[in-house]
Amino acid sequence: MQERLVGFTRFLNQHGVVVSTAQTIDALRAAAEVGPGSPQDLMGALRATLVHRREDYLAFAGLFERFFLDRPSEQEPTAAPLDRLDPDLPGLGLLPAAAEEAAPPSESQALASPVEVLGRTGFDRLDPGQAALMAAEVAKLLRPLARRLSRRRRPGGRQAPAWRATLRRSLAAGGELVELQFRRRAKRQRRLVVLADVSGSMELSAPFVFHFISGLAGIWRQVEVFVFATRLTRVTPWLARGEVGRFLKALPRLVPDLAGGTRLGAALATLMRRHGGYLGPSTVVLVFSDGWDRGDPVVLGREMARLHRRTRRLVWLNPLLESPNYQPLNRGMAAALPHVDHFLACHNLVSLQRVARVLERLVR
Repeated sequence: MQERLVGFTRFLNQHGVVVSTAQTIDALRAAAEVGPGSPQDLMGALRATLVHRREDYLAFAGLFERFFLDRPSEQEPTAAPLDRLDPDLPGLGLLPAAAEEAAPPSESQALASPVEVLGRTGFDRLDPGQAALMAAEVAKLLRPLARRLSRRRRPGGRQAPAWRATLRRSLAAGGELVELQFRRRAKRQRRLVVLADVSGSMELSAPFVFHFISGLAGIWRQVEVFVFATRLTRVTPWLARGEVGRFLKALPRLVPDLAGGTRLGAALATLMRRHGGYLGPSTVVLVFSDGWDRGDPVVLGREMARLHRRTRRLVWLNPLLESPNYQPLNRGMAAALPHVDHFLACHNLVSLQRVARVLERLVR
């Protein structure tokens, strides 16, 4: 039933009814409460949790019947004009007000740029034009961090005399010690290992996640990127070149288990068995996933504990944290969370800005 409902939310998105990941979670809980016995009750529960635009209200019933009751219609369901909606329809008062009835924007809202406004909007609620704008902003997000990651030697910082360098420098002055040279320990950039979930539940967030990862790969010299669903696949060469668009088009060919289930425990075991050389006491690991795992939670907890012991920090980025009511109750997330150092959201531009600030602290 759960897979059927997730498929329904994708069906709605394909037909113009935008559904976020948080709404999908609410719909799963509502469906569990009413059960599949009464299609009418199930439709009401799903409509209450999945419809947030007034113009989608009447279209929802037709889409529900097409998907669940196998009643194809000759004409695609379309949104009814706002002036023809019946104000006495049950539950209509719970939907957002019509655009022309909305309160005028405040002065601060009027002065805000589109990027500032959309930066607080979930990636899964953006239309194609807005999504393109946000993808460009995500790509630029890590430029300040690139400057802070510079490991060039700079003059000064007297820590210990460099006698050999001093003697070589003195040859130009006939052997006299004119200028004492100093040395300091060179800084080494920490290795970054990124694990990105490409299962079906992460489909809407994936393009923005990969723009962010590509930005990391562009500024981090020691970075390795893997994607996982039921198995682990290394994709570092694609994202290191910054070809996010080509990578997303090639993803179905590169990752045969794309949009399948998630078995993170098995993927972590593969990482440590085949790619353990990338891990070490200076490695920072980033996991992008919503935690919906089909594998054994005991295995996941054990592999997370092993990974945590072998690395410096383990950061988990979860798009479901956009919901204030979210609790990590599913078995996968509950098994992984005790071994996570930083548990952060990644559902919009503002949340990714926070992630960049955390990374800035971790690389020092």
